[in-house]
Amino acid sequence: MQLLLPSDFSDFGWEIEAKGYYVAHVATEDGRRFAVSSCDPVRLAQDIEEDLAHSGMAVIPRLVVIEAVTVEQMRRAVTRLGAGQAFN
Repeated sequence: MQLLLPSDFSDFGWEIEAKGYYVAHVATEDGRRFAVSSCDPVRLAQDIEEDLAHSGMAVIPRLVVIEAVTVEQMRRAVTRLGAGQAFN
């Protein structure tokens, strides 16, 4: 599986890391593409608390929680996911 990022990601990657959340696209070896949300634990806790306060539930499809939302950690996570099996 390959992480697909915009060519100018390095221009705003620092902002993504500070926010702790990013939705990237990935491509599988068989050509499928889909979105994957990457989130750090602090942002995840904040989002869950807000969702619970507003609707009483939290649903986060295709979420990968990583220590920090950096290119390196997003790539490592996508690589470890294998051929998309975690999201099928």
